[in-house]
Amino acid sequence: MVFLGIISLLLVLGKSSPLYFVHTLPVLNNFRVTARFLLLTTFAVAGLAGSGLDRGLKFFSQRIGNQRIVTVVGVVLLLLKIGDVFRFAYPYHSLVPLRQALDPPESARLISPSGRVWTDLTYLDSWKRAYLSRGWKDPTAFVYLKNSLYGNVSFVFDRTNIRGLAGLATQRQAMIGEITPQLLDFLSVDYAITPTVLAGDPTMELVSTVPAPRTDLPTFSVYRNTDRLSRFRFVTDYLVVDGPEAAAALIREGQFPFTESVILESDPGVSFEASASATIEIAKDDDQRLKLKTNTDNPAILVLADSYYPAWEATIDDLPTKIMPANVNQRAVIVPAGKHTIEMRYMQTMFSRGIWV
Repeated sequence: MVFLGIISLLLVLGKSSPLYFVHTLPVLNNFRVTARFLLLTTFAVAGLAGSGLDRGLKFFSQRIGNQRIVTVVGVVLLLLKIGDVFRFAYPYHSLVPLRQALDPPESARLISPSGRVWTDLTYLDSWKRAYLSRGWKDPTAFVYLKNSLYGNVSFVFDRTNIRGLAGLATQRQAMIGEITPQLLDFLSVDYAITPTVLAGDPTMELVSTVPAPRTDLPTFSVYRNTDRLSRFRFVTDYLVVDGPEAAAALIREGQFPFTESVILESDPGVSFEASASATIEIAKDDDQRLKLKTNTDNPAILVLADSYYPAWEATIDDLPTKIMPANVNQRAVIVPAGKHTIEMRYMQTMFSRGIWV
């Protein structure tokens, strides 16, 4: 345990440590910050503390000769330690009544549960200033900043934010780079939450503003995107590029016609003609399962403005079909003419194997 504690502390030092090369090794190089190794330090300290307590109790047991007294002393020490943990943690975090914490912010009330949200992260500067100036003791700022609906907050209030959680973005999400208001249409974003005014864009309709409780906090504005593309749409034109990097570069140029075309990374080998009639009906829409009923008079490419990930599998009329990466981080499926049922399931085999292990 002593060795583990020393090594983990050296790893925490990052570039200042003689063991910095360890951070370049496969698997370990995926850690965002070197402080992650403090988990091993904590484990080592806990093990040493337990071992020390055990030895101490045995020592006093031999000296005193009364096992009951030794047991009482051990229980008292354990309770003191538990109390110390709560003494540290209780005042550290901002505490508010449960009802206030779970009460939906005004922005959530302005946005329909089915709406997709984009949050302008410039508000985080205000969050940092509030924390650095007043810490957790004044919860006013943090209760109000729930209106951002960013990160875990969006999950709590059942809203879909297209931004990946910090540190949890996939490589394809990262390739697109910072999502600007100009990219919201092809990402099928219904609402934008921003501390700034989106002037000069007639397609962004102001729904309402959420006034701040303090002058040092931003006023959130909620906009409705009246020009966004449908989350599920058919196209009959496509452009093949050499990998997601090339697709991301094309998207950043801001000129690609996403309304009638899609960026693919491999040639589907099918020619398409414009369809006079094409319908898409949502039969089921869960986090890990999507079921669509489609009807087209010609073969077409179905584009989904949902994240691409290899664990997604698709079937058309219960027959397996390929999901192609589209527009860097979206999905595309070739759909034959006629009526069809398209189903997508998230089948993470590694997770299932982990459960069995």
